[in-house]
Amino acid sequence: MKQVTPANPEAEAAVIGCLLLGASPDAAPLREDHFFGSDHRLIFRTIREMVEVSQPVTVQTLTARLTAAGELENAGGPPARFLTMDAVIGDGEALLKLHAEHLEAARQNRAAAILIHRSLADLTSLKLPAPQFAEELAACCAPLSAREGKTAAEIVAEMEAELLRGESEETFPFGLRPLDDHLQGGLHRGELAVVAAQTGGGKTALMMQCAATAALAGHPVVVFSLEITARDILRRIAAAASGISPHHSQFRSALCDAQAFPITVHDRTADFAEIAANIRSAARHQKAALVVVDYLQLVEGSAEATREMSLSETARRLKNAAQRENVVIVTASQLNDDGRLHSCRAIGHHANLVLHIGEDQITVAKFRRGPQGVSVKCHLRGSLSRFESL
Repeated sequence: MKQVTPANPEAEAAVIGCLLLGASPDAAPLREDHFFGSDHRLIFRTIREMVEVSQPVTVQTLTARLTAAGELENAGGPPARFLTMDAVIGDGEALLKLHAEHLEAARQNRAAAILIHRSLADLTSLKLPAPQFAEELAACCAPLSAREGKTAAEIVAEMEAELLRGESEETFPFGLRPLDDHLQGGLHRGELAVVAAQTGGGKTALMMQCAATAALAGHPVVVFSLEITARDILRRIAAAASGISPHHSQFRSALCDAQAFPITVHDRTADFAEIAANIRSAARHQKAALVVVDYLQLVEGSAEATREMSLSETARRLKNAAQRENVVIVTASQLNDDGRLHSCRAIGHHANLVLHIGEDQITVAKFRRGPQGVSVKCHLRGSLSRFESL
């Protein structure tokens, strides 16, 4: 059966952009038939011919050669368009290697082709400096076998091995016993939780309580605080973990204990691309198991999209990040006066868990692993930044 090159125009365009910025076509075993689009094949063939005769490859020289051959229109117009690709900000030859390394597998495996497309799309949206781009790209070059699905037998074998080792499924509780009992111990890796409340209703407190509980259990935590300083975040976590108010004379000892917590706080970025890059980097260096984003409406998304579309897309991408990096992500959303998620009801569609904080209770508005509509009686101790059961 004849192999068909999968259509991945974004990846091909990024490769051509790297070639125009000086990457050598010999950096990876690329051939003309590795390109699906006829315009891309023509451009690659022309670049190869220019390299063979030691002619410099630039936008200007490539345009001149295509024009002289009467092929500019067949090439889709001036090749300057490839330099608008954000993917070329980084290690061009590494990108070529990524494209070539997985192409043969992708030609026989549509799922692999989709993975390549998504990896490149994610990287092109981040606009990373060259060193970080190269690091992220190397992570994308992991063997495809590590990303393939697992058979039922393999999944059961993993579960049995965990039981034999006496291991239970890892959970991330909020630190409020009745709530955690209802959540079967807490959140699981790969899940997105949304904590919703009206302004001043305790959203940050519940998330910091969750962060403190995870840190006390030894789980690495990353917090993105979009309106509270890193110092105030750490004060709240220390108070929730120790039960000592920041105004108490013994709070200094609580801060001394907190300095050993595996917690990283970011308080100077609201751009989703930067948040996603930091989540990916921390997770792949085992520095993130729980991620807190405080809060959803303050994350800067696409400037072109409507507010509702931008929030929905941010929630979807947070969910994807939780699954892809195998971490728990907890974020918050405001509630309108009618008790609905502020600005965008679609936020709840992407979440595994939605909690509504009321005056004297927390209601499980959505829970994909169990019953919803259940309320837990509790009250907020504001001085300790934590909820306690009644």
